[in-house]
Amino acid sequence: MDFAALRNVTWRAGFHIDWQALLHLSARYPEPVQDWIAAAGEYAAAETGRQLLIATATGLRDQIAASPTTHLSPYVDQLAGVCDLLTQAEQARDGAMGQLSTACHHLAALDRTALQADPDGPAGTPTPTRP
Repeated sequence: MDFAALRNVTWRAGFHIDWQALLHLSARYPEPVQDWIAAAGEYAAAETGRQLLIATATGLRDQIAASPTTHLSPYVDQLAGVCDLLTQAEQARDGAMGQLSTACHHLAALDRTALQADPDGPAGTPTPTRP
């Protein structure tokens, strides 16, 4: 995970990063910073898995639409399986967001300048910043 991805998932959790303050915080409290990075990685992985399953479901749906009615049953079963997996992936993503949000709150409690909560939550595109 690069800095831009870390910024984006933190922004999705409703926080803005001050990289300079975060670097100082990581020197004083490395374990909470590592926990935050791990939680961000788990969320990113869960979101990627969800996106892949959405693409798979879309492909199967298109295959069903293009197939004669006599050949639908294998695709329908596959689509049902993918939809079940998609539900599980969304639950995993939501759980990972909860862990990321908790990690962000812990870091913000250690240093309010490192991670700043956005009271309005994510809106638009996060501003590009470099560490």
